[in-house]
Amino acid sequence: MPLTLKEKLKEAQKKGQLKKLIELIIAETGVREDSIEVCSISYQSIIDHVYDLLVLENEVYDTNTQKSNFEKFIDSISGFEYLITYFMTENNIFFLKLPSQTIKESQELFWDSKKIMGNSRNRIFIKEDFSRGFIVLSSEYGIEKAEW
Repeated sequence: MPLTLKEKLKEAQKKGQLKKLIELIIAETGVREDSIEVCSISYQSIIDHVYDLLVLENEVYDTNTQKSNFEKFIDSISGFEYLITYFMTENNIFFLKLPSQTIKESQELFWDSKKIMGNSRNRIFIKEDFSRGFIVLSSEYGIEKAEW
């Protein structure tokens, strides 16, 4: 079934946002483009996988309360491993697999930066096989977090 014009425009916009995001990560970190991989994993599949691990911090809405835990987590990951990381643009969500060394060297960019995270307060860093991960999600009741 052929795509409608609206679908084609939406797909072109998504590709443009992804290209800008990758270019920004390369410019900010110096990582090589061939070290970045676009992942087809969905947000819901990640939530389904870690649902039982999530702990609600009731009435805590500031994700920065978890920044030191993120720093400990990222420091515990070998620099030779890759992590799937969550990014949100104006109207799209992307998951990119990046060298953990890149994230280690640019922790502020991947935790705090509005440049690459838009207005999202969610943070997701997982190994592809789900053997390790760090997640902070913003909800109406507070933040939900998981680390394994």
